[in-house]
Amino acid sequence: MVKIIGNDLMREGQKIGWISGNDIFDGSGHKIGWFSSNDVYNRDGNKIGYVDGSYIRQVGSSAPILVQDNNKHVAGGAYSDICRAAIRLLIGD
Repeated sequence: MVKIIGNDLMREGQKIGWISGNDIFDGSGHKIGWFSSNDVYNRDGNKIGYVDGSYIRQVGSSAPILVQDNNKHVAGGAYSDICRAAIRLLIGD
């Protein structure tokens, strides 16, 4: 599980990254991707997923993730569903 505290992304009390605007950074300070509108992109600019109504869909995968379930895996903060989806797809749960 990832917990958002302020702009920081925490897992088991350790900072594993942060959010800056629409960009997601890992714990080493490298930009690992971003989100825009309903889409999530990796560091290379490839679309890796998107929010489609109540689901997060990954490019190349047929198994969607329920937005409601994702909010349990990426908890805390007052961030949008697409931001939480980006965190899940880029960092994992």
